[in-house]
Amino acid sequence: MSLPSVSICTIFKNEEKFLPEFLDSFECLADEWVLTDTGSTDKSLDIINNKGIDYHYFEWSDHFARAKNFCISKAKSDWIFVADADDRIRFEHANILRDVLKKTSAVAVSI
Repeated sequence: MSLPSVSICTIFKNEEKFLPEFLDSFECLADEWVLTDTGSTDKSLDIINNKGIDYHYFEWSDHFARAKNFCISKAKSDWIFVADADDRIRFEHANILRDVLKKTSAVAVSI
């Protein structure tokens, strides 16, 4: 049985403080990055570009769900992991999650 693919979906604005650790932390889980900027004016986009990661832009309309749904709509993997820029995952926990996703018949998993 092959490992299912995982899209890390995150909306952000001005998260330069958190993005480096976030990207490093989730790198072990991400088959696809779906990062959506809602108007950053700090170095967030430079950090993402320096990692060679593409991002999407969604003009902030004062509606969190619209931005999040736009982000999710861009995902192409088997599973979607919605995370905030200040979230982290340990390597060993990412491996456990991959194993769960490989074996489950569930349509959603909450951690």
